[in-house]
Amino acid sequence: MAAAIPKDSLVLVTGVNSYIANHVADQLMEAEYRGLSALLESKFGKDRFEFVTVTVMSHDGVFGEAIKGTIARVSGVAHVASNTTFDPDLTQEFSIDTNTWNEACIKEACAPPPYSSERAWAVYTASKTGAEKAFWKGFKEQKPAFATDSILPNINYGTILANGEVVTTAKWVKNVQDCARLYVACLIDPDVQKGRIFAFPEPFNFDKVLKVLYNLRPDRKFSADFVGDNVRDQSSVTNERAIELLKVLGKLGLKYG
Repeated sequence: MAAAIPKDSLVLVTGVNSYIANHVADQLMEAEYRGLSALLESKFGKDRFEFVTVTVMSHDGVFGEAIKGTIARVSGVAHVASNTTFDPDLTQEFSIDTNTWNEACIKEACAPPPYSSERAWAVYTASKTGAEKAFWKGFKEQKPAFATDSILPNINYGTILANGEVVTTAKWVKNVQDCARLYVACLIDPDVQKGRIFAFPEPFNFDKVLKVLYNLRPDRKFSADFVGDNVRDQSSVTNERAIELLKVLGKLGLKYG
């Protein structure tokens, strides 16, 4: 299969100083592409990446302005950056597919004052939903010549490239490197177009995390279980396409942390 963009092409990765975007840039360069980004010099060398600075991403046109001298050389874009200026009920069963949108968070975020700190998470999640809806609306209206897809990741666990520690970002969980590889797959696989890719391998709760910690550090004292192992996210997600794409890249499906 010929790649949609040739190796050694320049790929723009936004928000590369963040956890997931950092891994997207890393996986792109592992796949022999170059990154328009700001990290990984010690691993790949200065000739493998460039970087530009966006100081306030909420302003209109800031990304276009930042790369206007470079855009002619860019073959692909992985837009991972998000404006982060943030149903507790896990017993309710529901399904998530490519027609599902988190309208509840938008309604909560846009509700009238007071604007208290309790609304912060709704604002954060609404920014994700609103950005993707605007993305697909613009694509439908302007009909650009390039292909496009969106990746919808949930919680990411894995290595921090800067110092090798293990962390999470955010009720489904995945390996952050697999999440990053999905961005690469959407950029280089010519058969992937106009899709919403759900990076949701398996549901979990933090009691499962505690069990991992118990095994890793038996000498340490940790908190008691939070909710009990019988309390889990009851949603179902159409994640088959993500697993297929990782298999195309030679991986055995989505990994658990």
